[in-house]
Amino acid sequence: VFETGLIMVEGALIGTTEFDIVSFDPATSAENWRTHEDIPASILGVNRGAAYWDGMLFRGTQDGQVLAYDFKTGKRLWQTIIADPSIGETVPAAPIAWDGMVYVGQAGGDYKGVKGRMYGLDAKTGKIV
Repeated sequence: VFETGLIMVEGALIGTTEFDIVSFDPATSAENWRTHEDIPASILGVNRGAAYWDGMLFRGTQDGQVLAYDFKTGKRLWQTIIADPSIGETVPAAPIAWDGMVYVGQAGGDYKGVKGRMYGLDAKTGKIV
């Protein structure tokens, strides 16, 4: 089930689920690749999509991570933790990637009352800037 805004990059549609990021051919619906993440399920179980910049895709996860993937293969390039799921924080939002940075926030205020934060990550390394 997709709860995501699909993005079109170089002739491929990219979508996310709670556990997967998928690249597929929009003309045939054939998968180019799918990467599955073994992360704990969340009670809310959503992901709002991915971002693209310079050959890389970025997404958040329900266990508090931001992940980067190679656009052509789906291979994970890096992971950075920005949220604490033990207190109800998650990263379901679609990141924004621009000018070598990935911008994303954590969520949980609507469910657990946590305070929100925004992050800027180096797109090549995942380091919090």
